[in-house]
Amino acid sequence: MQILTNNEELLALSDLVADLPVGPGGRKTSVRSLFRWASVGVRGTKLEVVEVGGRVYSSHQALRRFLESLVAKREQRHAAVAAAV
Repeated sequence: MQILTNNEELLALSDLVADLPVGPGGRKTSVRSLFRWASVGVRGTKLEVVEVGGRVYSSHQALRRFLESLVAKREQRHAAVAAAV
């Protein structure tokens, strides 16, 4: 799915990272991680982004879709392992 620019508020990745929970040891997620999620992806899922004037933007909705996709894939992997046992 692509970001619907007329329905979703675009945010710079540096602003979007503030919505993520703090990780182990109280460390914040790095903006670089969001760039990696958009360019390389995680387990075949990429964060949806748009580039405007050389800056990269995404949305709360795109971040939610990305995370929900990762959770669904993890649940599928766990179900496959449980079925194999």
